[in-house]
Amino acid sequence: MTELVDLGTLHPRLAGLIRPAHATTPGLSRAIAERFGIDPLLVRIGFVALTWFGGLGIAVYGWGWLLTPKCDQPPILRFLPAFGGWSQQLQWLAIGGSSLVVVLSGSLLNPVSILPVLLAVWLLRSRAAAPSPEVLDSPVPLNQAAAEADPASLPVVDLYAPPEHPLDEIPATPTADPIRRSWWVGLAMALLTLAVWGTLTLVIPSWPAMLTAAVALGVLGLAVTIWGVAMPRHAIPIPILLLACGAALLLGTFATDHVLAEVAQP
Repeated sequence: MTELVDLGTLHPRLAGLIRPAHATTPGLSRAIAERFGIDPLLVRIGFVALTWFGGLGIAVYGWGWLLTPKCDQPPILRFLPAFGGWSQQLQWLAIGGSSLVVVLSGSLLNPVSILPVLLAVWLLRSRAAAPSPEVLDSPVPLNQAAAEADPASLPVVDLYAPPEHPLDEIPATPTADPIRRSWWVGLAMALLTLAVWGTLTLVIPSWPAMLTAAVALGVLGLAVTIWGVAMPRHAIPIPILLLACGAALLLGTFATDHVLAEVAQP
């Protein structure tokens, strides 16, 4: 049986998240707040604020509650037992697809781009996954530091025993896989945005141009998030992300001016 996806993929502190059993509410905000050491009220305010971005807060809270166990098993296994037998890729596809439906439906009521929010989450996740400078610059190996902290764990060395590996066969110390900048993925994301915008323009010509652009940018933001979760070692170049964020900010500014101008008309 395939295991459920772990929220630790989004942030290391969310790994193995469990909702408090004594809580009278769903307890998701309290569980997240305890992991990050903040007030649960701030987490609840964050979910409410995300709801204004195309209903993103509803999708995030809903899936967070479904995937987080409280006493015995996650609620998703009670409502949809077959979900636990799906592959990890299929589970993330179901999560992303349903979230996209919620965001697109919410964008019809409140056309605010979710791209800046998703970009901020992606950057925070990348920063949390990167090793700290203290660890990289430390001259003491981690195993030596652990041995110094616990002298009883020092291994017993037989000076007269032959070495396990000759000097010319000592295995090299594995190094972390560096993050690669995937420019072709950024180009594919840009083409996806243009394709969604062009398709909506042709299929639904009655939609305002700003609403069509907002939906296209929302699709781009969701695609960037899914790529960041599925391929954390292949990052989209920062210039492309900054251009996308700038486009979202410009669209939001123009949409606000347009709405204010219509309201000011008698």
